[in-house]
Amino acid sequence: MKFKIGDTVEVVGMNNPDGTALLDDFRKGHRGKITLYDRDDQPFPYLVKRKNGKQSQFNVKELKLIRKGNKCH
Repeated sequence: MKFKIGDTVEVVGMNNPDGTALLDDFRKGHRGKITLYDRDDQPFPYLVKRKNGKQSQFNVKELKLIRKGNKCH
């Protein structure tokens, strides 16, 4: 697991495997916090939530770490 829950990440790619358009909730450059990691939910194990409440799932290659989250939850 590259990212941890609470980390702030930026979307750097959109690797939708079936080639369809993704929801407008996230685009390259948008930032959010990792709220869930589910290793069984491949290929998109990271759930990221924006400040506006929108959330989407990503794989590790689509995200870049901006700031590590708090160690206390």
